[in-house]
Amino acid sequence: MHVGLSEKTEKRELFSAECDLLTDEKKHHDDCRAYRRTRRNRLRYRAPRFMNLVRWKIVDVLREKLPGVTVSHTYGAETSRTRKDLGLEKKSC
Repeated sequence: MHVGLSEKTEKRELFSAECDLLTDEKKHHDDCRAYRRTRRNRLRYRAPRFMNLVRWKIVDVLREKLPGVTVSHTYGAETSRTRKDLGLEKKSC
């Protein structure tokens, strides 16, 4: 399918443009959508992050070394919320 646009005066043509539209535009969009979906859903191997490997080893070693002490770990969001509830200031070492 062709779409065209032209602007003329009586003496000359000032501007013209022509565009060819895809004949199978819906199929093209469907193909793009399917490709995008497969890209998003592709499971890629991702090596475990460092703290995921080490966290429980550290906790287990501390539990063995300090049998009378309760040893646990928390994640950042929980730590931040607790710190704010206790009115503690955030500090970096």
